[in-house]
Amino acid sequence: RDRVSTQSTGFEKRAVQREIQSEQFNTQSQNLPPNQQPQQQRPQSSRQSSTANYSSGDIQVRLSKASTLWFDSFVKPDNIIVFHAITLADSADNPTIEVISYISPSLVQEAAPAWCKHVNFDQIVKSSVRETLVFDVSDDFQKESMKKDSWMSDFRKKHPLVSLSFEGTKLIVHTPQGMKALIEAKISSSIADCPEDVAIEIPKTVNPVSLIGKDGENRRKMQATINDILRRSLGDNFTSVPVQIQPKDRLVILKFSGDSKMFLSSIAGFVISEIQSRSEGVPILRVDVKGAMGAQLHQNPRQLILATKQPPVSIVTREDAAIVIAHAVVWQLGCMIYGGFVRDYVVRNEPLNDIDVRLLNGLTAQDAAQILKQYLASWDIRLTNGPTGKGAAQMVEFSGAWGKSIEVDLVDPSKITGARAPFVSAEVDNLAIDSSGRICLKVGDNPKLLSLKKSISHSMKKKFVAYYDPETPMGKQRIQKLLGKGFTLISEVPEPYKSWLNAQYSDLLKPQEKYSQRYW
Repeated sequence: RDRVSTQSTGFEKRAVQREIQSEQFNTQSQNLPPNQQPQQQRPQSSRQSSTANYSSGDIQVRLSKASTLWFDSFVKPDNIIVFHAITLADSADNPTIEVISYISPSLVQEAAPAWCKHVNFDQIVKSSVRETLVFDVSDDFQKESMKKDSWMSDFRKKHPLVSLSFEGTKLIVHTPQGMKALIEAKISSSIADCPEDVAIEIPKTVNPVSLIGKDGENRRKMQATINDILRRSLGDNFTSVPVQIQPKDRLVILKFSGDSKMFLSSIAGFVISEIQSRSEGVPILRVDVKGAMGAQLHQNPRQLILATKQPPVSIVTREDAAIVIAHAVVWQLGCMIYGGFVRDYVVRNEPLNDIDVRLLNGLTAQDAAQILKQYLASWDIRLTNGPTGKGAAQMVEFSGAWGKSIEVDLVDPSKITGARAPFVSAEVDNLAIDSSGRICLKVGDNPKLLSLKKSISHSMKKKFVAYYDPETPMGKQRIQKLLGKGFTLISEVPEPYKSWLNAQYSDLLKPQEKYSQRYW
């Protein structure tokens, strides 16, 4: 159904007047059927431009000096343009022909197959609106992307509607709204697969050769520990992080790729601790990392701080005080931190509520409180309350000049009674910081539960799988607590509880078949 044409005499080598006279218009339209009689569109005169723009609704057509336009009322918000062709003549004086075809809801109802009649045209239009995505990338990623037969070359062939460009350390992506989730996932995967270097400086007080050792022994030990961290975090099919020591440049280079990037803080923290162990009083060292990992580390250094043996040197805010207390729990008490502190404060970089601690190695709450009191005094962090009973825990409270006090709940696992499998309410509640300052699973010996990688990923995306039986009071209480924090439930719950939840949190219930199983 073509609605745009040119004046028939335009192919004779003469320019057509820009003002369309009604006599010309009527003459050219005499041969059209009655129901397709066109409406005249009068161009606006412009002597400073070689083209003129004509628009109706959301459609705009550009005309050259030698072109004439007519159309009927096909331009409507609910019509979809399905074909748009432009034919250029050999000479600048000759006209341009534009042919536009469209389809409307009425045409679909009259002639389209039954399945096509269910198409939501409003939804199609909305999904075609373009959105912009911005990704932090490294120099290495940019170089790899610009190579022949790179992921970007293949991506552009598969997704011609999506535009990609680099601006500094940013990858700018323009994509139709309906493809946003797919494009975001594909590009994130490509970024994750690209190797990126992390450089850690070696201070002048440390001999770089000591990190290498005789015949490379110390470097091999570091490599073995890094492999062990990745194996415990990802399983046997992990991507190794090679360690390179450059004495001349006084740098330790770590090359990350794939899933290993998720554990940058744990591995970098270990290497920094190894460097610090060879010199007393070494401050937290400079870590040079760019791209997505660098942006993440810059925005949230908390996990790296906890994984580094040397504590922070100063306190300004309540969050600063919390990281010092948590660091002391790990490195002075040798205990585990778990719960909302890890999920929200460490992983999601959100404000903290309190700190949940699992006491280990027979340490009592009273002994732990005294050790923390003495150690934290040099930061002017004062023990102002406790230990006092708080459910299964002993609560201690610390105060300082930063403002609101910080509660630490000390839990002795040997004194917990009535606990039921799987001993954790959801994968996002199963995150912990172990006695080496590295992120791990609180309950890590149950193969039915989700992996550490999935647990971290779901926490970042603010979604969860319910591990407790949702028909029990405890299961319901934990589900509603996470929904109340804005987390999306992606596992199934039975009726009638599902209907009750739907009335309260309909936008946060998105069950997925793969998570609809019994974890209890």
